[in-house]
Amino acid sequence: MPAERVSMRRVCEILRLKHGGASDRQIARLLNLARSTVVLTLERAAAAGCRPSLFPTPEGRG
Repeated sequence: MPAERVSMRRVCEILRLKHGGASDRQIARLLNLARSTVVLTLERAAAAGCRPSLFPTPEGRG
């Protein structure tokens, strides 16, 4: 059975948190994902040329 896809919103959130300095385990815990999903998503984003710095943490939002 194929795994459920990670939504683009979730991918952006993973990249934003990684840019903010969160570890893969922290991101997985915060987003209720497996750590392997976070790692695989970051690897795929890197292969596509996306960097966490392209998704900065919004300042002043609460």
